[in-house]
Parts: sequence; C-alpha cells; structure tokens
Amino acid sequence: MEGSVDVTEDPLVHSIKAQISEADDLDANSRFKKPIIHRMRTHVRDEDPGACRPKVVSIGPFHHGDASLRKMETLKRKFTHEEEARAWYSEELELDSNEFVEMMIFDGCFLIELFLTYFREGWVFLGDSDQISQVTELVRVGVKLTRTSIKSRIGSLEIPSLTLEESTKTRLQNLIILELVHPQVGDYFTCYATLMGSIIKTAADVEILRRCGILYGKMQNDEAAHMFKSLCRIAKCD
Repeated sequence: MEGSVDVTEDPLVHSIKAQISEADDLDANSRFKKPIIHRMRTHVRDEDPGACRPKVVSIGPFHHGDASLRKMETLKRKFTHEEEARAWYSEELELDSNEFVEMMIFDGCFLIELFLTYFREGWVFLGDSDQISQVTELVRVGVKLTRTSIKSRIGSLEIPSLTLEESTKTRLQNLIILELVHPQVGDYFTCYATLMGSIIKTAADVEILRRCGILYGKMQNDEAAHMFKSLCRIAKCD
C-alpha cells in the first residue's frame, strides 16, 4: 500500500527474542513468572527519601529518563560499543556483529544472575536477637564482650565485626530491603538490624563495641547509633 511503513523486525532483535523464547519453553516453571523487581516500600522512602533515588546512574525502567542521570546514558552506550569491546581481546574473534552483540547480552545477563545467586545463597546467619539488652546494660551486669561473641552464663551471641564507613548504611539498607521484598532469600540482615538496633541506643554503646573490636571505622559514634536505629525502623523492629 502506498505510504505504508516497513515494520519488519531487526534480525538481531528477532534472533535474541527467539533464543529467549526457546529457553523459556525449556523451563516452563521458571521463577521469573513472578515479579522480582519492586518499587521501594513506603516506610523506607519515609525513613530515608534520598536512598530511594539513584545518584549517579539508573538501572532499569523505574528511573529511566531522569534528567539528573542523563550524562550516564552516554557512558552506557559507550560501554556497549562493539568495536571497543572487541578491542579488549588479544585475538581476532570469529563472530559476526550480531553474534558478538548476542554474546554480550546473554553473558551479561548470566553474570547478573550469577551475582544474584551468590547473594541469595551466600548469607552468613546471624541468628535471632529477641530479648537482647542494651550494650551498656550488658556490661553493667557482667556480660563479657569479645570480637566474635558476647558471652554470658546462659551462652554466647555471635556478632561479626563490622567496618563503619560512609557506604555501610546504604549496603545494609539495600540488603534489608531485598529481604523484605523477597522473603525466600532469608532474613539474616533483618535479624542483624534487629540485634544491633536492640543493643545500641547511644554513642556509648557504640564505643564499647569499638573497644571490643566488634565495630571499627571512621564513622562517629553518635552517627553509628543513629544509623542502627534507622536500620531497625526499616526492618520494622523498632
């Protein structure tokens, strides 16, 4: 028809879609049938609004197109430049353009899934923290604190050491939110926030844990105490 537009799908796009469809058919019970990416929960946005928006680069559709992040879109495209990617290899690659781009896409997705699997299965269990007293109170009643545990006559509580630095809150907050949205990964970091929020109430509590080698780093004691209180509220335990 005169004036019609050729909407034939790009061969590369068609090839990628066909391979993905074939893989889906082989895995009819794929867990990806359920959504796994969610917007930040309201109580988290209320607790720390700045943590809910990317500061440098957006990944995925929720913040795509944000004017403040536009500069990084150019860098993304640079990173997917085929000729530049080929130049990193020490020999000529026997892959045509479409095959090479397909490889980058599928291998990139594989690496992301590999990292996700590592984080899902690589937790260190920290245990429950119900009925744990404030650090200052624990010391007052004679509980002995060590780097790996808090020992008393009724047993010991395992607490790994933690570096207090600028990125500590963001890392722990993201892991807690992951557990809230995906309960199947466990509640290890949520339990950790519950524990630390229960035993740390003041800067003095942080200082005691520093002297025992459980906490260390450049973060100020009062800032650390506030951080653990905030994490505890995000974990819905305060």
